[in-house]
Amino acid sequence: MATTLGEQYGLIELRRTEAGPRYRVQFRGDVIGWATSLKVAVERANAAYVSSLGHKGGPNEPTGR
Repeated sequence: MATTLGEQYGLIELRRTEAGPRYRVQFRGDVIGWATSLKVAVERANAAYVSSLGHKGGPNEPTGR
């Protein structure tokens, strides 16, 4: 998966197992989980990307300093 600027942030690989297809989800090189459907795999990668944006603290914590 890539941002609108072309930066790759997520990778989803299909793995076939005896129990059925599984999707391996990576975010910026780290495996963040497995999914049984492509929809869930994409949602996990996108949620990790959105969580990585912006301020990490609470609403009243100062930023930067």
